[in-house]
Amino acid sequence: MKSLFAAVAALGAFAAVPSLAAPAAAPATKPATTTTHKTTHAAHPASAGEAPSPDEAVRVANYYFGGKDAGPLLVKTVACLKVDESADSPTKNQCVQPVNGPVPKGADVIAWTQWLVPVDGKYTDVSIQFVVDGSVHETREIDSLNEGLRMYVWRAATMSKSGKWTVKVVRAGKDLASVDVTVQ
Repeated sequence: MKSLFAAVAALGAFAAVPSLAAPAAAPATKPATTTTHKTTHAAHPASAGEAPSPDEAVRVANYYFGGKDAGPLLVKTVACLKVDESADSPTKNQCVQPVNGPVPKGADVIAWTQWLVPVDGKYTDVSIQFVVDGSVHETREIDSLNEGLRMYVWRAATMSKSGKWTVKVVRAGKDLASVDVTVQ
């Protein structure tokens, strides 16, 4: 069986799945990138936490490698006051100060998002809306979501009015997630 695995791996049949490649094969990774519009691929490992079940792992891998037509998966949305942009930090590109109560008028609030974007996926129909008292105050486009298991994107807006704000993530006119923020 070992020689069969080596023969198939040598032919490159498993090259698209790094965990199945022969041990000598280098993993296919993308370098971390951060652009001025705050879109980045994760460059550091997250805390491992509890291992997923084999079925969960298969579902995620299948979606990542074959879910292009289904679109990007919004994993998490956080209203945030600070994102760690330090180059060598273990929390690089993470929201390190989430909104945990009312914020003062004039504060900048960041809509921080985490995505799983399938292989060969590129999506340009995603935006973040900052809504105050039911009216859209500002819309920030996400220029492009590109392939990545863990992609972070964030946009900020100044909370210029007191009241109830909602940070919404929208794709193709459909609300994907929302977070409320009270501004005093």
